[in-house]
Amino acid sequence: MLTLDLLKLTETEVRDIVAAQCANFGSGTVLGIALPDSRYAQGAAVVRMATTEEAIRLVSELGGSRCGTKVILRLLQEGAVVPSTLTRHRDLEPMAESM
Repeated sequence: MLTLDLLKLTETEVRDIVAAQCANFGSGTVLGIALPDSRYAQGAAVVRMATTEEAIRLVSELGGSRCGTKVILRLLQEGAVVPSTLTRHRDLEPMAESM
């Protein structure tokens, strides 16, 4: 998930920011950007990484969904309230059951 000022950025600027963020995890290509509109509060970016390992690292750090080397990242507006289900880290240990 990337949090950006989507209201002020153009699609090209968002594409460049997504590409720069993905470059931190390897060689990637932005395949598409869907900016939020009046029907949807969030957007999405589809990225293809060079290897599955790079895609796994990207998803583990930024969240999103992965199919092979392709990753779908959520794009959220800065300052928007983010539900805890989107920010919960998958590697947290389960809570111990009380007796």
